[in-house]
Amino acid sequence: MTDAVFTGTSITESGGGQSAVAGVGAGQLGRTSISSRAMRRVLSAITADEMGVAAGDVSIDLADDNGLLAVTASSPISVPALGSARQRRMETDGTGASASSLIAPGGFVAPRSIADRATATQGIIRSRALALTGSTVGTVVVRLTGARIDTEARPR
Repeated sequence: MTDAVFTGTSITESGGGQSAVAGVGAGQLGRTSISSRAMRRVLSAITADEMGVAAGDVSIDLADDNGLLAVTASSPISVPALGSARQRRMETDGTGASASSLIAPGGFVAPRSIADRATATQGIIRSRALALTGSTVGTVVVRLTGARIDTEARPR
């Protein structure tokens, strides 16, 4: 009896559509398949975590990108209310340097602008998708569909 060895991950549409295979090496046996629905759920959770919104607010489209997985994530983004403590932490200290940074989920230092956060999210989607599913993601498009203003209790 031969043991199966993980060679990669294929993303398949239910109904047997095209599949994208990542990391398949010669001489290795076996394959793990992840349905497109499961992959969308994982990518929705990753995107929602980075954007500070609920996973249900995120929509994911998948496509083939010359053998890699192309992801389009559409999501609102959470932004601090003007004058909030979180917004003040994201401002500069007058010298052009960040006064203090917002630590986002996953422990990285979040960029200050909405555009920078969306750009950083592209790379995070790639790396976390690879780490969680074994799928190599090529193109990532992040579409911001709105802004959710974080309201927090202000000190009196």
